[in-house]
Amino acid sequence: SAHSKQYFDGLKRGQIMMQKCNDCSAITHPPGPICTTCMSENRDFVVMSGRGKVYSFSITHRAMHKEFAGDVPYVLVYVQLEDGPMIVSWLTDIDHDAIKIGMSVEAHFEKIDGNTTLHRFKPVGA
Repeated sequence: SAHSKQYFDGLKRGQIMMQKCNDCSAITHPPGPICTTCMSENRDFVVMSGRGKVYSFSITHRAMHKEFAGDVPYVLVYVQLEDGPMIVSWLTDIDHDAIKIGMSVEAHFEKIDGNTTLHRFKPVGA
């Protein structure tokens, strides 16, 4: 959609872009037509640091779509960004037994095809 174009363009550049309200300063995700805090339409996109902490995770053994069948088991993770809201992604580059709530993670980016790049997270320094 028109609201998410800048978000997905940012991922292609290796950036997590989120909407920031110019009236109340709230950062919201996913992108949409209005600020979900104050209902303003006066918003811009800002670059997030890509760093945060694991809030929660789940190790997925059954793919939610056939496209992901070759990826199981994979880790779905909720990351509390240090400079923004919570974001859902995959956690990579870690032994599943080593995952801890509160551990520091950082974004990296996976090119899926010619049009799509997605964010993933890995432990800081991995």
